[in-house]
Amino acid sequence: MNKTLKLDKTNIEDIVDLTSLQEGILFHYLKDESKNLYFVQLSLEIQGVIKSDYFQKAWNKVVDNNEMLRTVYRWEKLNKPVQVILKEKNVDIRYYDLSKEESTKESEYQKIKLKDSEKNFDLREVPFRLTLCKFKTDKYSLLISNHHIIYDGWSNGIILKEFLNFYNELVTVSTLKINKKTSFKNYLKFNHKPSTEDESFWKDYLKGFELKNVFGLKSFNSIPDNSNNQSHRFSISEDKFSKLNQLCKSQKLTIADILYSAWGILLSKYSGESDILFGTTISGRNIKFEGIEQMVGLFINTIPIRIRITPDKPLISVLKENAKRTLGRGRFENVPLRNILDYSAYKENELIESIFVVENYPLDKENLQHQDELAFKAFSIQETTNYKLTVSALISDEIEISLNYINAYFQKELIENIEKHYIRIIDRIINDNKTAIQSLDLLSDIEKNQLLYEFNNTKADYPSHKTIQKLLEEQILINPESTAVYEGEKKLSYKELGYESDCFAEFLLKNGVKKNDVIPILLDRSVNVIIAILGILKSGGIFLPIDISSPKNRILYILEDSDNKLILTSNEIWNNLSLRGDAIFTEDIFNYKERGLIDSIITSSSDWAYVIYTSGTTGNPKGTLLGQKGLVNYITWANKNYVQGEKLDFPLFTSLAFDLTITSIFTPLISGNGIVIYNESYENEILLNRILDDNKVGVIKLTPSHLKVLKERDNTKLNLEKLKLKRLIVGGEQLNTELAFEIFNKYSEQVDIYNEYGPTEATIGCSICKFDKKRHTGISVPIGRPITNFNIFVLDNEQNLLPVGISGELCIAGVGLAMGYLGLPELTSEKFIEHPFKERARLYRTGDLARLLPDGNIEFLGRVDHQVKIRGFRIELGEIQTGILKYSEVKECVVLCREDQGGEKYLCAYVVSSGQGKKLDESIRAHLSGLLPDYMIPTYIVKLDSIPLTAVCLKTASVSKFKSNFRHFKLFKACLNIT
Repeated sequence: MNKTLKLDKTNIEDIVDLTSLQEGILFHYLKDESKNLYFVQLSLEIQGVIKSDYFQKAWNKVVDNNEMLRTVYRWEKLNKPVQVILKEKNVDIRYYDLSKEESTKESEYQKIKLKDSEKNFDLREVPFRLTLCKFKTDKYSLLISNHHIIYDGWSNGIILKEFLNFYNELVTVSTLKINKKTSFKNYLKFNHKPSTEDESFWKDYLKGFELKNVFGLKSFNSIPDNSNNQSHRFSISEDKFSKLNQLCKSQKLTIADILYSAWGILLSKYSGESDILFGTTISGRNIKFEGIEQMVGLFINTIPIRIRITPDKPLISVLKENAKRTLGRGRFENVPLRNILDYSAYKENELIESIFVVENYPLDKENLQHQDELAFKAFSIQETTNYKLTVSALISDEIEISLNYINAYFQKELIENIEKHYIRIIDRIINDNKTAIQSLDLLSDIEKNQLLYEFNNTKADYPSHKTIQKLLEEQILINPESTAVYEGEKKLSYKELGYESDCFAEFLLKNGVKKNDVIPILLDRSVNVIIAILGILKSGGIFLPIDISSPKNRILYILEDSDNKLILTSNEIWNNLSLRGDAIFTEDIFNYKERGLIDSIITSSSDWAYVIYTSGTTGNPKGTLLGQKGLVNYITWANKNYVQGEKLDFPLFTSLAFDLTITSIFTPLISGNGIVIYNESYENEILLNRILDDNKVGVIKLTPSHLKVLKERDNTKLNLEKLKLKRLIVGGEQLNTELAFEIFNKYSEQVDIYNEYGPTEATIGCSICKFDKKRHTGISVPIGRPITNFNIFVLDNEQNLLPVGISGELCIAGVGLAMGYLGLPELTSEKFIEHPFKERARLYRTGDLARLLPDGNIEFLGRVDHQVKIRGFRIELGEIQTGILKYSEVKECVVLCREDQGGEKYLCAYVVSSGQGKKLDESIRAHLSGLLPDYMIPTYIVKLDSIPLTAVCLKTASVSKFKSNFRHFKLFKACLNIT
C-alpha cells in the first residue's frame, strides 16, 4: 500500500486508542497485508420485496448509529496505532441482479461470494461493505463483510436488528428515530487493566502445563499460506441438542461446558495426554458497563482453557469437574491474552494450537423472521483467523459446528475424521455418560481395518529359509567370473570372493570361533573387510563393525561391552590406536589357504548376523543385535526395488558402523553386481565428488547431508547421456522436499530419488517413498509406506491406534526387528513390547513422531524424546550431556539440537561453568574428543549464569555462525527467573 489516504479533518469525530485485542489483530494484518486474515463474511437469505432507496438509507443510519462502522486506522509515523472515528460515512453497497440467470443463479452467487472474500480490506479505509444479490422479486442474499478489528460476532445481531427497525420505520413513517449509544471511547477508559490478582491466577492456572502438539502442525506445503482458510461444517441435530439441554438441566451444566469438555476429550484421545489446553473466546460483555450489550465493537477475548481428563473416571464426573474449573476462571476472563502469554513465557502459537468458539450472540432467527417487510430466513458465517484451527459452535435450533482451518496444515480427510470423532464423543455423553472415558473408542471398525490391514498389506515371499551368505553362494554359481569387489586397480571376482571368505571362516574356526560369537571388526574400507564380514558369517559368527575414527575410549567401551571372543583388526590400526589385548590380524589371516572345518558348519536363517552400536542415553553407546531373516528380507526387497534387474554397482564410501553401509555391501553381492570401494580418508564430500567423476556406480545410498554436496556440485562437464547413476537412496535424516526437487532437476530427472526410513532396530530400512515432484510439495518428503513383511502403526502413549492425520509415536512390527540390546534387558523390554494387535509378536517403539497421511504414506515429524540425527547418525543428547558433565569445571549442562536458516541441524550445549571464555570452549571440546565421535561434539558451547527451567528460554538465544564458536550469552532476565 503505497498511496497515502488523507483524512478530511472536518469529518473526524474522535481519535482513540486500540484495545489489546485490536492491537494483536492489527499486528497480524501489518505482518502481511496481502493475506486476508480476520476477514468475516456473514451470508443471509432475505425474504421480501426490497425497496432500494430505503435499503441504502437504513444501512446508512446503522453506520451513523454505530461509530465502529465509520472507523479507520492509522499507524504510519505514529508511536502507537490509533483508530479514527469519522463523523459521516455512507455504507459501501454492491448490487447484483441474478434474477434473469435462471440456470446459473447459485453458481454466479458463489462466484460473487468468493470474489468478495478474496478482496482484502485496507484498514486505512472503513473495513465494512455489503453485497446484495437479487434472485427473485422477493428473494435476496445479503453479504455483510467486515474486518474483525471493528466488531465481534455479537455485534452482528445488533446491526441486523437495527437495520430491520430502521427499514420498517422508513417504509411505514418515512422518518427515523435517533438512538443514543454509549461511546466506545468511554469503554476504552473502563477497559480492564490486569492486576496482581489476575497475574497470580493465570500463573497458577498454567503452572505445570507441558506443551503438546496434538496435530503435529507442520505444514504440508513448502511455503504455507496462512491466509488460505477452508471451512468444514456439520451439525449436532435438534434431537441431540434437546437431550444435551436436558442433561445440562439435570447436572447443572451449560452447553459450552459440554462442548469444551468434548473437544478436550478429543484432543486427549488424539494425543494420549490427560492435561489438555486450547483457546476459548469469551464475549467480553459480562462486565458492569452501561449499554455494552447494545454496542457494536470488538469486546471478545481469547483465553486458554485447561481440561483435565481422568481416564478411569465416569464421563459425567469429568464434565462436572471441568465445568467447575471453568466457572472459577470467570473473574479473570477479561485479562488480555498478551498478558496471559507473558505470565506463561510461551508464545501464542506455542501455547494455543486450536481455539473453540461458542457463538451464542443474539442473531435469533425466530425474532428476525417476524418482521413486517423483510425477514431473514437463513444465515452462515465465514471467518479467517491467524489460528491454524478454529472450531465455531453456533447455537440455534441445533448446534452448527464449523471447522475453519488452514489447509497447508490440515488435510481434508483429517478434518472429516474430526467431525466423526467429535460426534462420537457427543453421542457417548448423551447415551452412556456414566462409563469411564478410557472405554471410549473414537475409531470405527472401518478406520481400524484401514490402519491395521489396508495400509499394512505387505506380506510377500522372500527366501526366508536362506542366509545372506547362501544368497551370495548362489551368485557365485551364476556369475563366477563377474567382478564382485573393486578397490582401485584391484578386482575380486565372485569365485575369488567365495574362496577367500571360505578360507577366512576356516581360520576363525581353527582359532576357536563358535556359533553366535560376536567378532568386532576394526578395519577400514577395503576388499579385506568384505572378505572378513562374509567369513565371519560363514563361520557362524556375528560381525560387529566399529568406526576406527571413533575416540579410543569409545572403541574400548564397545570392545568390552560386546563380550567378544576375539578382535579382528590390522597391525597398523592396532598400533595407531595403541590398543592392548588379544587380537587377530588380517595380515595373518589372508595367508591362510586351507579348508575343512567350514564344511561341517551349519548356518540357518534363524541365526544372528551383526551388531551395530548407536548412541545411548546412559552416556555410553548401546549394541543392537540383528538377525539373518531381517537382513535377507531387506536385501531381497532392496534388490527388487533399487537394482531392478539392471547392471548397477554400488559405492562403499561411508563408515562400516553405519546402517546404510550394510545396504551398499550386500545388495550388489546378491544381485550379481559389484562393490566399488573408496577407502581414502577424505571427507565424504570429496569422496562423493570422486564417485561422480569416476562414473562407475548406478546406485548410491547416502544421507541428505551428502545430498547437499551434489546440489553444490558443478555439473557443466557432466555428460548426462553417459551417466551410469540411476538411483539415489536417501536415509538417516529427514529429506527436505526443496533439496530433492533441486537434485532431481539438476540431473534432468534421469536419477530417481528414494526416501528410505528405518532405525537400526528394524534392520536398515522399513519404509520407502519414491520422490515425485508433482505429488510431494510439503516441506519434507514422506517416509512412505512399509516395505515387504513390515507393519507400521502410529500409536498414542497407551499403544492405541491414532487416526489418519494425528501425530503419535511410530511403532514397527515385522521380520526385521532386532532381538534387542546387548546386555540391556530392561531397555530391550521398554522398547520392544508385546504387539497390541497380534498374538506372539513384538512391536518396536521408535521414539519417532509421525502421522499417517490419507493415502497411507507416513510423514516424519521429529522425535518424542531427546534423540536426534546429525549427518545420518543417531544421537542421544543425554550421552553428550553426560560427557560434558564429566568435565570438572562444568556444573550444569543442557544440549539441544537446533536448525539454522537453511534447515541445517547442529548441536548447541548450554553450560554453567567456572571456566572462562575461549579456553573453556577449547577445553570442553578436547575433553569430548576423547569420549565421542566428531559428529557428537556440539558446534556451539554457550556459557550461562544459570540454566532456565524451561527450554523455551534457551531457544531464544540466537547463535551466529559468522563469529567465533564460543558465545557468552546473558539471557534476558525473564528467562532466568522463571519459576
